[in-house]
Amino acid sequence: MFLKNKYKEFWLWFKNKSNEIFNFENNEDNILDKLHYELHKINENLTFEFSPINNNKREFIISADGIREAFNDVEKLFETKPLLDKWEIIKFRQRGDINNYITINNISVYPENIRYLLFPHDKKIELILYIKNYNINQEVNKQIGYIFLDNALGEYDVEMKIGGIKFCDYNTEYFEQSSSIETLREDFDKL
Repeated sequence: MFLKNKYKEFWLWFKNKSNEIFNFENNEDNILDKLHYELHKINENLTFEFSPINNNKREFIISADGIREAFNDVEKLFETKPLLDKWEIIKFRQRGDINNYITINNISVYPENIRYLLFPHDKKIELILYIKNYNINQEVNKQIGYIFLDNALGEYDVEMKIGGIKFCDYNTEYFEQSSSIETLREDFDKL
């Protein structure tokens, strides 16, 4: 019995649509919907990001959206990637700029309103993320916190090297020992 390789099938589709995807702004909703559809054939948790065009190239970042169970599919997609002239394929969200604010559903969090506390535990790192005016009843606060962590540490390190994350308001225990988000990478890498 012949079994289709879902990773190769995806890359065949991507290669055939490469120019359309590269210039997705010309038909943004349609192209992005199709790309999501094709990725979801592999794993419904997969998502992606594009970089701006730079020297006639774009980055295509394949993400598990922070879902550890989807990491294997990201790895296999990356392993089977073809060489494409205009594309640099990257697995997992990489460390990025932590100086930007993040807004979701009209709730904005600025970097200066995030602090952290790290400590090693059982070969992993435990993290408390303090978000000013954090509201436990608003799931969006956690989403914003995870985006900040992905930007600061990268998706892979957040999922594979952190044992637990606790989100808190400034009024929480040990806040006075916390540090500014600006030093998170350095402290994390030391541990």
